[in-house]
Amino acid sequence: MLGLPQLTEYADDPLMSLSPGTRRKLEFAKLMLADSAAVLIADELAGLDAAARAVVLDFMRREARERCVLIVTHNPLDIHELPGRVAVMYEGRLEAIYDDYGEALARIAKRRHLIKAVITGEAERLREALSRYALSYSLDKVGGINVVAATVREEELEDFKRELVSLGDLINLTDDPVTPLIEALRKKH
Repeated sequence: MLGLPQLTEYADDPLMSLSPGTRRKLEFAKLMLADSAAVLIADELAGLDAAARAVVLDFMRREARERCVLIVTHNPLDIHELPGRVAVMYEGRLEAIYDDYGEALARIAKRRHLIKAVITGEAERLREALSRYALSYSLDKVGGINVVAATVREEELEDFKRELVSLGDLINLTDDPVTPLIEALRKKH
């Protein structure tokens, strides 16, 4: 049915007896049959096997030429081969709209970093620093040691790291881009 693998063999089965992946395929098959001016696709690739993903991506690519296709995804790889504009949301707010995926990647790559740190010292002073620099953070105390994960803007990154070092003994610090797939995608293009 519609190029989605293995759907016809489930034609007589009750919907709730199907696996979550098979139900996703069926939901997408219904979407493919819809005759509308616009299509909303929300995390449709989650839970699909490779063959079904290929069919869904091909459908998105084809439909984007014919009608308005709005894709909501948490995985940037879902859309990197698709044409069209890219809107980026962060914590429920629209941050930016880019003309294409390449432009979005170039701008987003340097904007935010996820800092993970294990540090001794006073939790209250650490919380104050996090309030000044972090867009969002989590702070846990494990056996007298502070475990921090914080999202920090590129332009404040070095100041934040210096302040962390001044607060106590820094046991471990990692600095990862918020979207770790960016480097892999850049090499691909």
